Amino acid sequence: MFPEVKEFITTQENARTKMGKSFLFDFDSGDFTVVDGKVVECEGIEAVKVWIKKILFTEKNRFKIYESGEYGVSLKDFISGDYPAVFAEIEIEREIKEALLKNVDITAVHTFNFKKNGRTLNCSFTAETIYGTTGGEITI
Repeated sequence: MFPEVKEFITTQENARTKMGKSFLFDFDSGDFTVVDGKVVECEGIEAVKVWIKKILFTEKNRFKIYESGEYGVSLKDFISGDYPAVFAEIEIEREIKEALLKNVDITAVHTFNFKKNGRTLNCSFTAETIYGTTGGEITI
């Protein structure tokens, strides 16, 4: 009555994603860069820089569009919690690496530096891309 299944074939999607079109974003004004009425498109290392900043400034699971939990980072808990500083820094490094390495244009993330300034923590790092090396920074 039921068909006989001799073999199961499974495929696993690649967790790393290729970027589509990218547009310059002015993080100070909170809006896209517009010239002559058109949003400015960017590519290469500039597109990766925008992507890095955008993913670091997006809190994971905060916005409905990103509810899958695959986009963004969760860093605030490590600052506001009662975690030892060393543990918090290791987890922040892990969270940033995990988020950034989903992009196929980023090949490595390393050289993390942390500076505590009152109630905030500044984290800087180096990202190796297929276009060259760039730095990243976030204040938590």
